[in-house]
Amino acid sequence: MEKVIVLTTINPPKGEIQKLSSYKGWRLVCVGDNITPKDWKADAVEYLSPELQSKLFPKFSEKFPWRMYARKNLGYLYAIKQGAGLIYETDDDMMPLWEP
Repeated sequence: MEKVIVLTTINPPKGEIQKLSSYKGWRLVCVGDNITPKDWKADAVEYLSPELQSKLFPKFSEKFPWRMYARKNLGYLYAIKQGAGLIYETDDDMMPLWEP
């Protein structure tokens, strides 16, 4: 079963991103915002830039406002289309107590 962690970010990649991307057997999908740094990049992370969101999900992308938690739904859709059977969601500004 494909397992995916989905989060949103407006920040440059931090230690939390590195930790989440290191979990064995999990993929990390990060949904950017229009204020996320344009050069956002992190190893072992599938980053959905605003441009990629519009390309992958044009109708949905225009419906979700920027700077809103609702944009994370695009990450869920992406994970499901990629075969996710289990999705864990969190944010980059808090580290969950859970670890796989």
